[in-house]
Amino acid sequence: MRKLFLITVLVAAGSLSGAAADDDGDGSNWGKIKEVYVDAAGTVLRVDFSRTPVNPSKCEGADFYIRELDNSPASDRFVKTVVAAHLANRKVKFWINGCSKHRWWGKTQPQFIDMYIGD
Repeated sequence: MRKLFLITVLVAAGSLSGAAADDDGDGSNWGKIKEVYVDAAGTVLRVDFSRTPVNPSKCEGADFYIRELDNSPASDRFVKTVVAAHLANRKVKFWINGCSKHRWWGKTQPQFIDMYIGD
């Protein structure tokens, strides 16, 4: 049952993969998710990545990637997809565009808007 869930989430990730909506931003290159954090309020998803974070928007910090969340199905899908890719130990690549609106851990951080999943 667990494998079926992971497969379902990874297949559903197709809606997260693809080109960014515009030409701003930069790709992270392929790597592995080292750690995932979601706060208790469900307002932020933090991803520590095996590659040095890219910072095309010159955010105050660039120690990790952030996805600011809301109560939408899209935010829920992002969290599930990131966790599934991490648990499956899959290679991932993020499209980074802009900085977080809030100062998470004291600084604005690069925000990912798209995610690709590889082998």
